[in-house]
Amino acid sequence: MVLKKKKKVNKKDLDKEMKDVIKTLKTHRISALYLKHAGKRLQEKIRKLQEKEEHLRELISSLKSTRDNLYKELEKSEKRCKELESHIVDLKDDKTALESEKLTLKEQIKNLKQEKEQMEAALQKTNDMLMELKSHIVQFNEEIRK
Repeated sequence: MVLKKKKKVNKKDLDKEMKDVIKTLKTHRISALYLKHAGKRLQEKIRKLQEKEEHLRELISSLKSTRDNLYKELEKSEKRCKELESHIVDLKDDKTALESEKLTLKEQIKNLKQEKEQMEAALQKTNDMLMELKSHIVQFNEEIRK
């Protein structure tokens, strides 16, 4: 084995190496503090994001509930609309039937007015004939009395 000769370290070189070590340690300490602070900020951001996530979950749940309620209302409204449309069709049919019946009644009234006029004319003729007959009877009675 070969023994290496120890190199003599002088105080100046040792001080220089120690300063380098101290400088490196300070740099690492600063980096560690920065990382520690960054870790705290990151944890705070994570906590805030988790709070936002929970809030968003609640909001989504609320929106789903609102959506479901709106769909139910829409279905009810559509059903009611169909019922009303059916009712409107029925009313239109009733209106058409009533208009047809109205025309029939108008025609019947017209015919009844004509019959009334004819009956009034026939009654007037009958009255005239009765008056003439009465007049003949009165004349006949006068002749018989004479």
